[in-house]
Amino acid sequence: MESRIKQIICSVIFTTLLIAGCSDSSQVGKDGYKFENKEYEKLDLEISFVLLQDQAEFNEQAKIWAPGVDGLQAFSRLQPKVNRCIIYIKDPDWKYEPEWIGHEVSHCVWGRWHEKINAKQASEGHRPENLPLPDSSL
Repeated sequence: MESRIKQIICSVIFTTLLIAGCSDSSQVGKDGYKFENKEYEKLDLEISFVLLQDQAEFNEQAKIWAPGVDGLQAFSRLQPKVNRCIIYIKDPDWKYEPEWIGHEVSHCVWGRWHEKINAKQASEGHRPENLPLPDSSL
């Protein structure tokens, strides 16, 4: 009987670990963001990069293109109607942060895919609510 109970307990633990291993948390990237959903999908588009040389230039451009958003590491100007996207990243001679390039490219391809995090940040006062899609009319 004791052996059977151990088997059941082991089965329950194994099943729990298996389910936990297949949960949505596996979609959290190295950037700390969870992919929520595609706003759109653009697989054939023009992507250009703006290399920002220092914190002052980063802050200046962020104030223009992502006003009121705290904690930015990189940002993009999405132009889905004309299949274009401009990614603003830190020049690697200043700060090498390649993980944000992939994050921003995924915005170019799938739009605003982490709206739940954006809403949470807005409720905490770290970003404006309903930040419009830059250049969406282009």
